[in-house]
Amino acid sequence: MKKRIVKVFALLFSFCFALGALALSACGNDEGGNVTYTVTVSCEESLILGGLNVQIKDESGKVAGEQGIKNGAASFTLAKGTYSVGLTEKAGFEHALDYYIYNVVTVTADAPSVTLELLPAEAQYEGQEKIEYRIKVVLPDNTPVPDVMVQLCGGPMNVCNNATADKDGVATFSLPAGSYDIHVESKLDGYTFDNTQYKADSTGGEIVVRFKAA
Repeated sequence: MKKRIVKVFALLFSFCFALGALALSACGNDEGGNVTYTVTVSCEESLILGGLNVQIKDESGKVAGEQGIKNGAASFTLAKGTYSVGLTEKAGFEHALDYYIYNVVTVTADAPSVTLELLPAEAQYEGQEKIEYRIKVVLPDNTPVPDVMVQLCGGPMNVCNNATADKDGVATFSLPAGSYDIHVESKLDGYTFDNTQYKADSTGGEIVVRFKAA
């Protein structure tokens, strides 16, 4: 009789253990369960982080998650796997990433926490030979326009670079030789600027660009 009771308890214990294992599996706590992946975004200009989202993609390239950056980081709870991490711009910040570059990183179940470093676009030119571009901004009567933001977009890396015009209306850039579109991002009352009109070529040097009367 005692042997039967022991066998019954052994069977019950085995049955309960099996149910417990199934329950753990159903809750995602087994080896095939979910993992929390954390992406920390590092940038000296922290204000830009408010205009960006962290986007995470699976190995097929499908977006698995996307969310804003809070306290310098974003977290995703996803199935175990390998994911690539990048950044996207929020509405109203469509050109925020024109001025920065970042290292594309991956996260895995074994290394679920990574740091993505956001750097000024100029950092990509380290080690490359550069030439000087001087963009002089003037009014129709050739009066220099100081303190306006000038932007050169294009070049070998196809990015935008910013500089502010000095007291003589000259914005100076040191960039790899290439073709760049010249934009003036600042506005002046009574004047307009055609951002499709002016280009800089691989010779560099000084280029004069003019506001027009509105």
